[in-house]
Amino acid sequence: MRLRLILAPWWVQAPVHAVLFFVLWALYSAATDSRPDWLQVVIAALLFGLIMGPVSAQRNRRVVAPVITGVAARDYRHLSKALRIGPPPSDPVMLHAAARLARMRAAQGMRERTASIILMTAGVVVMIALGEGHTFHAAGYAMAVLFGVLGAHSWFNPLLLQARSTILADAALQNISSMGLSGTVQHADSVRQDPESYPLENHPSQRDEQVLHVPGSDRGLFSFRGRMACAILVLVIGGFGLWAYFHYRDPEMFWLSLFPLALGSIGIWDAVKYKRALPFRDEQ
Repeated sequence: MRLRLILAPWWVQAPVHAVLFFVLWALYSAATDSRPDWLQVVIAALLFGLIMGPVSAQRNRRVVAPVITGVAARDYRHLSKALRIGPPPSDPVMLHAAARLARMRAAQGMRERTASIILMTAGVVVMIALGEGHTFHAAGYAMAVLFGVLGAHSWFNPLLLQARSTILADAALQNISSMGLSGTVQHADSVRQDPESYPLENHPSQRDEQVLHVPGSDRGLFSFRGRMACAILVLVIGGFGLWAYFHYRDPEMFWLSLFPLALGSIGIWDAVKYKRALPFRDEQ
């Protein structure tokens, strides 16, 4: 998602979330050959947007905005490009902002990549199963491909960001060193990436407390209680789907319950990891 949209107010983000919800529901309806009440779908999409818009906007203001302080809105596109390709920005402010943003996104992605790939795999299995069970299953395969692409992106993109953040941090350090500002060289060196600061899968001995903490993610829905409440709510929805499967003998309900059950379980696991890391963060 582009930085301009990420930092947009909630009343701009809400319609985007609503449209995404509607499109996914339309694809799901085509995959299952169902005929939903579209008025109810529109109402559900609007409610989803009204909930996710403020939550997303508030989180981005806490997490993303402080990282890119000093960068003008007209330069957001160039900042986003610097995270992917091209030479590091020549402007020192944009260069340091790009290094900080790349580090933050890489750390987030490395922490969430395992959960994301599990969820996307569950989505692929569910969509293929639903598609095979109905006469019209082209949309089911389309959604399965979509989940597969998202899963691959969530797995490989953090690695690319991790490498890119190292390049940007090196450029930032060289920039300050060339300016001869000895008082700020140490600060620039702290931006440089150490592979041990990432929750890599090839470092099984790494403790949860070593995971890079992203500021602004410890209040409201993103606190331990908020995360647990959301995870339990999703598990309840999945449990209701299982009950409907056994009660009505509807195989479709079984497949539909897999995704919320996986999501809720991962949510509880993430909340527990967050709780274990709290003492370390308080010491900082």
